[in-house]
Amino acid sequence: FDSKYLVSCSEDKTARLWSLDTFTNLVCYKGHNYPVWDVAFAPQGFYFATASHDRTARLWSCDHIYALRIFAGHLSDVNCVRFHPNSKYVVTGSSDKSVRLWDVQRGSCVRVFTGHTGSVDTVAISPDGRIMASAGEDQTVSVWDLGSGRCMGTMAGHTGSIYSLAFSQEGSLLLSGSADETVRAWDVKRSSSASDHPIVAQRREERQRMAQAEVTAAAAAAAAEAAPSDAMDVDSNQDKQGESSVAAGSKTPTNGAADKSKQAVNGSSESKKRDAAGVWKSKRVVESDSLLKTWRTKNTPVHSIMMTKRNLA
Repeated sequence: FDSKYLVSCSEDKTARLWSLDTFTNLVCYKGHNYPVWDVAFAPQGFYFATASHDRTARLWSCDHIYALRIFAGHLSDVNCVRFHPNSKYVVTGSSDKSVRLWDVQRGSCVRVFTGHTGSVDTVAISPDGRIMASAGEDQTVSVWDLGSGRCMGTMAGHTGSIYSLAFSQEGSLLLSGSADETVRAWDVKRSSSASDHPIVAQRREERQRMAQAEVTAAAAAAAAEAAPSDAMDVDSNQDKQGESSVAAGSKTPTNGAADKSKQAVNGSSESKKRDAAGVWKSKRVVESDSLLKTWRTKNTPVHSIMMTKRNLA
């Protein structure tokens, strides 16, 4: 906090506070019984929270070496932790496939969000504090209304575990980083506040062009079916030649059979190639309409992403 300190967590069961002026360790915080997987500062600093393999999350202050609150309730590892923008709540994601919202003052669980089919590895809260997103091993992003606890939607498109999430400053866009070596942008709200964003506008134009192309292709196919066929104009001599060629083909293998075998081999190798978005075709999933953009890294899983506080578009 104050851009002068850094907090870290480790498998040695501790969290540590570091000075960015002297680059030295100032405080060692002990209390967890197993490795600590995640740590996050509160928006105003001074307080921070940790998530651990011991199935708990804990609240700390920089001037106390022992935890102020213990958030217990998850049935497995607590993988990630984030503060609500008002600092009154903490959100945790766990290997028990659930997300929990905790009251910082009371140390009690306020809401439980269920629906994931795999471990929840990352969570993010929109800057206005109304929406929470979660993702993990099930390769989907779930968006939740924190006020009601209702799931607003589930977005699919990734083909690997999702490691990181980040909201844009206006809260209309959500970025996700995954083991499938891609970063993807999602339209979260689908409201007027999101429709003016350059990425959303570009995606809308692309969908309009695709719809127009489908209409044109359908019209062309209908015209082709309506056109008279010339297949009935074949004379009897060609029929006889066709019969003789079939008889000859029964004795010796034809070039057509060899060509078909080559096509089968080429087809199997083609199915393993990447598509235009860089995703392995054999792993391709049905993408949600909320997907706006896909960026591919150079054979590198994306473990962490951040969104700038100002719009650079």
